[in-house]
Amino acid sequence: MNTKVIQPAPPPEPENPPRPAGDLPRASLAKVADAAVAAWDDEGLERRRLRCLSTVTILEHLQRFPGTTWQQRWVAAGLDEYGTNPGDLGGEDKKLRKLFISGTRQLFCLRVIRPSLDSFRGHTYPNYALDFRLVAKDPQLDKFHAAVEASDATPAARRTALFDVSCALTVFGISLADLTPEVLLHYSLESRRKQLTRGATKRGQEDNYAAIAAWHILYESGHFPPSAPNVLRAALVGGQKSVEELVDRQQLCNINVRNLLVDYLRCRAADLDHSSLRPLARVLPGTFWSNVEKVNPDQTDLRLSEETYQQWKETISVLPGGRPRLDMDGVLLKVRTFYLDLQSWAVAEPERWAAWSVPCPIRDAELRWFNVRRREINARMAERTRVRQPLLPLLVDHVTNRWMRLREILTAAQAVEPGERFTAADAQWQRTASEYDLKRAKTEKSFPVRAE
Repeated sequence: MNTKVIQPAPPPEPENPPRPAGDLPRASLAKVADAAVAAWDDEGLERRRLRCLSTVTILEHLQRFPGTTWQQRWVAAGLDEYGTNPGDLGGEDKKLRKLFISGTRQLFCLRVIRPSLDSFRGHTYPNYALDFRLVAKDPQLDKFHAAVEASDATPAARRTALFDVSCALTVFGISLADLTPEVLLHYSLESRRKQLTRGATKRGQEDNYAAIAAWHILYESGHFPPSAPNVLRAALVGGQKSVEELVDRQQLCNINVRNLLVDYLRCRAADLDHSSLRPLARVLPGTFWSNVEKVNPDQTDLRLSEETYQQWKETISVLPGGRPRLDMDGVLLKVRTFYLDLQSWAVAEPERWAAWSVPCPIRDAELRWFNVRRREINARMAERTRVRQPLLPLLVDHVTNRWMRLREILTAAQAVEPGERFTAADAQWQRTASEYDLKRAKTEKSFPVRAE
């Protein structure tokens, strides 16, 4: 069966938003506190008291701000932005900080407050998915949790899948029935975009996207239709993009230049396969013209002044991450070919291309030693290979030995109870038995084994 192309889209506002504990966004402080206690009615007296106290603590703070709903007061308090930690409201008092965080978490679960993605992902709420499920009382969400537990994913992937789904339902204010492939793809892309904007993605993790594990489990459990891609990566690729889509990714301001680039790339597409067209569509609208607009917002045509051209070259010489661009020649060649093509096409079709036929700002001298520089790059690549090749057996031995050692420790740790000591890998170990470990052992079928 052919999979359909998924377009990311936020969910529409639900006509009947989920209210697992009743309509609380406009309720009184006392009613919300009572609902918080009732929602977790299987706990002891002390836990119920702390839950009530934490809910009252955060609501009393929100009461100081204007608004007719708790959501409006939350936003007015400045807590809906990235980097805001509800615990900071407690200052240096650790107990008060914990009350603010716990109370905020409960308001999210009760759907009293709908945090933004920035606000929710800007702070860590351990095991949030479990609390969210207990309050939601959603049969479809229970089915998803069961599918996660039955999957062969790693414990870390299962935790991530549960978190991503509960996070998406919380920030979008929807139930699991409204979590479509389009919505989850939108959530994944927005999470990544915000990570990149804040510089939170580590080097070497550029390809990490949120909801990878959640997507596959939702598909395998039948929540997503068979026509949807079975993995998130396939949805991200989404098939071949049209020339217009490739150009419009850059959101160019000058509509005339945008239309020119679409026409030019459409003509070039007749002679190029899609894998060759994509880099060209990335360089001309992106590396070239979008940076020209940043350097000179008043630029209306392709006739660049020497000052604009030099500023553009200086701008693109450094990549967004701060590293120098090593393939300057490749960019200059594509831009120069663009100018020369327009000049030659203007002779055959002057009515279509003559208005854009202007001198190319890139001089021949700038590319005179291109072949020499290309050979130097190839030589450096070959030298790196020659240096590293003899070390490959050492790396394989090191990784294999380390894997076997860790496997021996893990196997020995799994055979003892928390708190017991054991011998493995020529060392004495003790399996940890903290409150965290014991809680995880009770609530999860498979959980990380920790030893020291």
